[in-house]
Amino acid sequence: MTITVFEPTEGGAFEATLNDIVLEEFDADANDFVVNGEVTCLDDTALSMSTKPLPGAPVWTAPVCADGTEGFTATYNNIFFSSFGAILATATTTEAFPRDEMRLELYGDYEAGGVYQIDDLNYNTCETCLSIQTNCTEESADISGGTCDTRYNAGAGTLTITTLDETTGEFVGLIENAQFIEVDQEGLHTINVDNAAGWCVDSITISGFAPVGD
Repeated sequence: MTITVFEPTEGGAFEATLNDIVLEEFDADANDFVVNGEVTCLDDTALSMSTKPLPGAPVWTAPVCADGTEGFTATYNNIFFSSFGAILATATTTEAFPRDEMRLELYGDYEAGGVYQIDDLNYNTCETCLSIQTNCTEESADISGGTCDTRYNAGAGTLTITTLDETTGEFVGLIENAQFIEVDQEGLHTINVDNAAGWCVDSITISGFAPVGD
């Protein structure tokens, strides 16, 4: 990419040219390239747009939890081990849509018997990431929650991993004293909202088996 104009102020100009780009088909749910997928080549593509500053880091404030936002009752769990080492564990109120979803996303180094702090509500920087999304209407890889009504990110709590077996795919994690606040999620960027609602979960276990290769 060759950048010809960049004004790093809100509404400033940004112009660039992409050269010799190769795009390969990617499966967002599997987090991997599609075998024998489509390939598109771009020789020269001009970009012209106005800039928008990145939002500042969100501020954590302990929530006040009211009736309806205390606890989380899950009837279905789904576990996935990604090819780059992440662990994705989802607990949902029902298997069918619409449903509420609790999503545990682990991007650091984890092992059975470990106890890990849930202390970063910023999706852009968290390693032990925990969120609740309400009234989700369909399966989506959109981290902005485009198919869900409201998103809550956790900024307090602990995760105890009792089982983590990459051979069998078994995962068991105990979440305790989790506190969430309502946020807006724009891509990777977590943004505080005014008069944010809270959600509290004293204890919940997410368990299941991830698909593993032969």
